[in-house]
Amino acid sequence: MEKFEFWKYAYEAAVEKIAAYRSDPHEDMRLITEWLLTTESNPYDYLMLSDARSFDSAERFAGLLHMIHHSLVDDGSISFVAVNGRPMIVFADRDELANVELRSDVERQIAERRGYETKIEIIDGVAAFIERRDRFEVERTAKRELIQAYRSGDIDEAEYRARHDAIFGKDGIPTSRTTTAAASPN
Repeated sequence: MEKFEFWKYAYEAAVEKIAAYRSDPHEDMRLITEWLLTTESNPYDYLMLSDARSFDSAERFAGLLHMIHHSLVDDGSISFVAVNGRPMIVFADRDELANVELRSDVERQIAERRGYETKIEIIDGVAAFIERRDRFEVERTAKRELIQAYRSGDIDEAEYRARHDAIFGKDGIPTSRTTTAAASPN
């Protein structure tokens, strides 16, 4: 078989698998598939680096959905967590989370330099993850817009701090370590 024919076949088979997950009998699988296909969130922000690369092609994305399906439906290991408030999908059982570096390199370096501890919260399933992730994106956009208004001189520092605290609370930057070992229902 010529390479182009093989690639075309592999692509078409992957698209069929992706479409099948959209109508999977398990509601959580349908929810996460649809969200992954439609979200504007950066996958490098809510998946581990190796898993985020799955968005490079239909074949890799179908493989990611297969891992999620196995983890959700066939008793694999998946956890929905918030790391310093940032919702993530992690392919590890909740009991293994302490053995996985969940922070990005930048988060880890900042935490080490400033002495911040990492806060890890378990998110209760797919629907709660999606709701929390979407809310996180809205809040992050609001924070970026607020910072831009301050940098451009549209608001002064006092107004910036007042708006920031009103939106995010005074604890907008993590300063204490809390690791929650609660269960992650799949």
